[in-house]
This record gives sequence, structure tokens and C-alpha cells, in this order.
Amino acid sequence: MKTVGTTRIRPVFDASAKQKGSPTLKDCLGKGLNLIELIPSILHRFRMNLIVVSVDIRKAFLQIRLYHKDKDYLSFLWYGTDGKLKNYRHCRVVFGVTSSSFLLVSVIQYLLESTFKELNGNPKYKVDIINQLEKSVYVDNCLASVKN
Repeated sequence: MKTVGTTRIRPVFDASAKQKGSPTLKDCLGKGLNLIELIPSILHRFRMNLIVVSVDIRKAFLQIRLYHKDKDYLSFLWYGTDGKLKNYRHCRVVFGVTSSSFLLVSVIQYLLESTFKELNGNPKYKVDIINQLEKSVYVDNCLASVKN
């Protein structure tokens, strides 16, 4: 992330660059299934207990690596320091693209399910925590409450 003066710049790529007569990448991508828990349900469960927990997964989209063949679909042009146009490819899921939220939520669900399978039957870990997390995640945020 670049700093200009005191303002941090965070580019958002929405894949809507147009070329006459051609669809944008945004037009071609599907949103995917809506796997995001409804906010009212999360807020209701958040208020159930005395102790509340709020989590934001830091740079969540950037933590998901793209399959190497998919990088070509997320390329962009940028002027280099020499003034020449350069072609770059994203290596991570890009925040702002139509399918980004679906990809993030799918990865989080996959990780929680994998962890659940690993811990199942191990008395050292509480499986109900994973179940609670599955119901408390909204994109890259988690809101939960606990009794103690």
C-alpha cells in the first residue's frame, strides 16, 4: 500500500474496463452462490451472551492465492517508472471483483469444515466453537458472543 502525504491509497479493481463490442470481465463472472449469513441473524446471536468478540481478517482477499492459469484473467496495464506500459497479473484474489466475496466465504467455510474434520473426536478442542464461527462470519468479519 502506498502512502501519498498522509493518505493511504488502496486500489479497488472492479473488472469493469470496457472495450467497444466486448463484455467486461465483470460481465462474464458469476457472483456464485450467496453463502453470506444474513446480517440480522448474526447480530441477533451477537447479542445473546455477555461477552462479545469482534474479528476482522486482515487483508483477507490477499491471503487467497489464485490458481496459476487464472492469473491471466486478472491482468492489468500500468505505466512503469520508465514511462512504458507494462502488463501485470494478480496472484491473489482481487477485492472488488464480482466473485471475490463468494471466493472468500467459500475458502473460510472450507477451512472451518477441514478443521472440524481434523478436530472431531479430539477432546482437547471444542467443536462447538467451529460451529459458532461458521454462523458468525460475514465476508471477512466475525461477530460472536460467549458465556465465559
